Formats: sequence, C-alpha cells, structure tokens
Amino acid sequence: MTESAAALEIDSVSLVDQLRARRWLVLSVVVIVTAVAAAAALLMKPVYRSTATLIAADNSGAGSAGLSSMLGDLGSLASLAGVNIGSDQSKVEAEALLQSRQFTESFIDDNKLLPELFANRWDVQRKSWILNWRHPQPPTLYDGFQLFDDKIRAVTEDKKTGIVTLSIDWTDREEGARWANELVHRLNEAMRQRAIREAEASIDLLTTQLKAASQVELQQSISRGIETYIKQRTLASVQPEYAFRVIDPAKAPDADDFIQPRRALYMVGGPIVGLMFALIAVLALNFVRQEWR
Repeated sequence: MTESAAALEIDSVSLVDQLRARRWLVLSVVVIVTAVAAAAALLMKPVYRSTATLIAADNSGAGSAGLSSMLGDLGSLASLAGVNIGSDQSKVEAEALLQSRQFTESFIDDNKLLPELFANRWDVQRKSWILNWRHPQPPTLYDGFQLFDDKIRAVTEDKKTGIVTLSIDWTDREEGARWANELVHRLNEAMRQRAIREAEASIDLLTTQLKAASQVELQQSISRGIETYIKQRTLASVQPEYAFRVIDPAKAPDADDFIQPRRALYMVGGPIVGLMFALIAVLALNFVRQEWR
C-alpha cells in the first residue's frame, strides 16, 4: 500500500470517527434540512402544465375539400387559390407570431395579466403596485413578455409529424388551459385577418391595373390574378382555424397532476443535502478546534 493510499485510509477512518463523535449534531442537521425540504415541497404553490396540440391547417385537407364542394365551379379551392398557409414558411411565420413580443404583449394587455404575473409586487387591497428600492417602477408589458416567454409559454414541434404543442405552465390550472386555448384562437384570427387584408390589397391593386390595361392578354392575366385573390380571401373568411387546426384543445389538469414542485425529489434530496451540511459542519468545527489549540 502506498503512502498516499494509507494516508487516505487514515483520513477516512478519522472522518468516520469524527462523525460518530458528533452523531447528534449530524442527526440534528439532517433532520432539520429534511424537514425544511419537506415543508418547502408541501407549501410551495403547485405549477400545472396545460397543453394544446396543433397541426398546420392544410395538413388534413378537410377544410379545402369542404370549401371546394361549397364553391362548386370554382374547383379545388386550395390548389387554385395559391394559399400557402400550410407551407413550411407559413407555419414558421405562425409560430414566430405566436412567440413574438407584440402578440404576447397584446394578449397580456387585453387580459390585464400584469397583476397576476407579478402578484408579489401587486397590492390587492389598494389595487396598486408595491414600489421599493428593488422595484422602483411598476412592471412593464415588456417585463410581462419576458416572464411569459421564459417561464410560462413553450412552443415545440415534432419534426417527423409536424405536430406543434403549445404549453402553458401556471399556478392556476383552469386559467392556464384558458390561456392556451385563447392564444391559439387569437393566433388563427390574426393570421386569418392578415390574409384577408393582403388579398384585398392585391385585389384593389390588380383592379386598378385592369382598368389601365389595353391588351386583351394582359387583361385576362390580371383577371385570373383577381380571381385567385378572391378565392384566397374567401378561404380566409370562412375558415376560423386558418393557421393551425386544433387536434386536442388544452384542458385543466387534475389537482394532483402538477409539474412543480417535484416532491419526491425534495424528499429524497433533503437527507442527502442535510448529510452534506452536517459533514461540512463537523469539518468546520474540527478546523476551529485545531486552530484554537
């Protein structure tokens, strides 16, 4: 056995002896830390996750097929209209809008969510913000956006299936589910209105060009363009789920189905952390004793 190995073994034996000699201190520290961890796990406000499952609106083809039969002679509306809402570009645009600052701030402002998002800084009785040296100014919509984007809302996509999941983590399970569903509704409405505005602007422009066109071929080409944008506008007007179709709307989880705190982790980790603190305390006491000799 080498000298270093022998020294390590002696130190280990010495440490065990020290822990035995101060077993009541070790036990007390472990019990206290475990109790604090258990209390934190039980007293912390639970956070619930509500999820809405979505897919690009044209993936199923049901909306296009239904509209084609409704419009009869217009033929296959999806193929003729040139609507690209189901394309990768449009899906990326919709996801980007869902997570954008302006969209999120509008959602927070319309629903007056700042007092809920920053409940520890809101005086319920006075209905005013609590200002102090740490927070001299009330939280802004941008503060709300950062909190919402970092800790509350998450958007993920399965690259194989194209399924998009919108998740909301919030302490009120009913409200979290409501937020998720409203965000999807607002997103579809925003994309739908945007498509209608773009189609109408194109129709107005092409109509002006049609009046100025003198060649028959050019007039026919412009007329076909106008017809295409009319079909696009019609599609956007009658299809509420314009950007994403809702496969599974968000529903409030059960009361015991929370994601935080992880109580089992607290219960297991409490004694381990307590033992570490006890070890540090024993070593610190021995160090002080040696220094004062």
